[in-house]
Amino acid sequence: MRRNRILCSSAAALALVFLSACSQKKEPAVNPTGTWDLKTLSAGSQAVTPQTLSLKLEGGKLTGTLSRQAGAKLEQVPFDDAQLKGSEISFSLHVYALHYENNVLQPTDTNMVTYSTYQGQISGDTMKGKVEKKTWHEENSRTLDWEATRVKNTAP
Repeated sequence: MRRNRILCSSAAALALVFLSACSQKKEPAVNPTGTWDLKTLSAGSQAVTPQTLSLKLEGGKLTGTLSRQAGAKLEQVPFDDAQLKGSEISFSLHVYALHYENNVLQPTDTNMVTYSTYQGQISGDTMKGKVEKKTWHEENSRTLDWEATRVKNTAP
């Protein structure tokens, strides 16, 4: 009878340790946190305006911004939605068009917006995938290739 109690106590202790380990949130093996140089490729595989991604993975939640040159200023566009599942990454955002008249940047027109949905794979310090873009002036969306390279920390 004493041996049964010891076995039951041991089994209960192991079960608690197992359940505790399973309930802890773990960061995925792939961590995209950091700064990435982003290039969207045109139909002819030529790089379009370079942009920068800033990604942060914390507690299993992925957030980020896209930085782009908007006339004389650097514009930071937050993601609408970001997901990381294993090595698969996806995020979406919307940007407003830059509109110039007589070489002067005009106030933002919220009717001139581009919606972009990025999907891709992370492999080490490289991301590659497809982006679907839908703009205010095109009837259909278009799909382009994109790639990003992690910026190495150059601080001493």
